[in-house]
Amino acid sequence: MANALTTQYPFYSRAYGGYTNSQEDFIREMLGQVSGKSILDPMAGQGYALSQLSWEGANVTLGDLNPATLAMASLRDPSVIRKRRTLTRWLQEVIARLSSKRRRKPPSRIVEGWIDPSIATDLHDYASMIGIGLFSNPFDSNSTFWSDDLNARFGAAIAILAARDIACFRTSDNVTWLKPGGVARSYRIVKPLEKSLAKWNEYAEQTAEGNERIRNSTSGSLNIELMNVAQGNLGRSRKSPWIITSPPYANRLDYTRMWAPEIQVLATMSGANPDEMRLSQIGTTVVEGIDFSEEEKLLPAYVRSSLSEIRDDPTKYSDIYYYPFFRNYAVTLAAGMRILARKLRVGGTMLVFIRDTTRKDVLFQAGRLVSSVLTSADSGLTETVCERKVIRQHIGYVRKSSSKGLYGLAQQEWWLAFKKPSKS
Repeated sequence: MANALTTQYPFYSRAYGGYTNSQEDFIREMLGQVSGKSILDPMAGQGYALSQLSWEGANVTLGDLNPATLAMASLRDPSVIRKRRTLTRWLQEVIARLSSKRRRKPPSRIVEGWIDPSIATDLHDYASMIGIGLFSNPFDSNSTFWSDDLNARFGAAIAILAARDIACFRTSDNVTWLKPGGVARSYRIVKPLEKSLAKWNEYAEQTAEGNERIRNSTSGSLNIELMNVAQGNLGRSRKSPWIITSPPYANRLDYTRMWAPEIQVLATMSGANPDEMRLSQIGTTVVEGIDFSEEEKLLPAYVRSSLSEIRDDPTKYSDIYYYPFFRNYAVTLAAGMRILARKLRVGGTMLVFIRDTTRKDVLFQAGRLVSSVLTSADSGLTETVCERKVIRQHIGYVRKSSSKGLYGLAQQEWWLAFKKPSKS
């Protein structure tokens, strides 16, 4: 698992894909015939599995609060794959112009942040060349970046693919928790861009060659939009007959740290502050200044009981960090599920994959909470499938060389399906 998670190109790694092979089999079993289906995943990450359903004729809408993963997802768009040669020629010309800009090679040095200053200069110039600017900002859901600027989106996505050759970072005891800083890998982004473009081209050629629908323009569509379920922002998406999603679970650690190199490269290109994204995610690790004490009263009794146990534990930080953290997670998760219930079309189906988590010996029943919220009178859905799987290995394991601590005990994963019945 560690090798997969530290891969140089997470775009090609199922470990960063969101859904496992068995979950994908379950999704296909529930969908039946894929062609013609309209599917929404508003917490899609890079949409590793669902984006590929568009190759088979489905019309897929992917959303996420992370613009870096969404930009990567756009590289699986069948229309982008069909235009691969035109886009590649254009970007090769851009990279050649960037290469012609002379830079003095700095001495080898340790960088404290994510991006070396000389790399930042290259990223700024590159962003200007591909069209990222005031009106084409990937961190703005209303920007033309997501609606019209195919070239800017493609150029940004290729840079994001190269992020782990560009950014400065170190791994920690947990392989998903990256830290900024280290020895600068390069002082220019030209070669990393050329390398990631060539690798994506190989991927796109193989994909087109193996998929007749893409070659013949009879594939479905892949729509990408910046969304934030926790804030109720689901973009321009309409009510969907199929919603398939996997909300974060509390000990996934910090989602923004897992994708930090990619986010930081894109933020440097667009002049954005990625910390705002961290503050607004479901399960944020930021607890200061957030008070959901009133909303806590509306949570189911078993959730409030777990929160009380976490708060009253004598272990250090239980009351000032872990209690508000899990409370925030419960409140924002419940609110997000209510929003999705309203987004499901009458007669439609929602599939939810989520894991329970623990704090010390307290079980936080995230799956039960999702089920309670979606089958409540307010949401009005009917649960049709409830399967529970024991996950013995997951991304929270520490390194084998670590002398103490083990974050990654077996977890319970819920596979849930719901229907929205017709009004009587």
